[in-house]
Amino acid sequence: GKLVSCDGQGMILLWEIKSQEEKYELTLISRNQIASGKAIYSIDWSRSGVIACGSGDNSIILLDCIKDPEDGTEILKMRKEIKQAHAADVNCVSFHPRHPDLLASGGDDELVKVWNVR
Repeated sequence: GKLVSCDGQGMILLWEIKSQEEKYELTLISRNQIASGKAIYSIDWSRSGVIACGSGDNSIILLDCIKDPEDGTEILKMRKEIKQAHAADVNCVSFHPRHPDLLASGGDDELVKVWNVR
């Protein structure tokens, strides 16, 4: 399996999860810096494979996990950026569990919004 994580400096990390019996090991596959360098407060991975990030620059970033054509490693490629998705920081993003094109976001502007990211 795979896992994505984020941090306060705009870094998105892609990990591979390996398990042996009851022990799990994470191996870093890809390190990706968003252009603004702002904090990523929330990240979610939909069942359809789209990754959404809620950012400190008020935007939502949508990414795809793809194979690099040069060396075959997995990388994150920007699909779309929703600039000014909120009037303040985007603190939470979450895909609908049964409708992977629906994304909810919450921000410091005290709003919850639902997006069709198809």
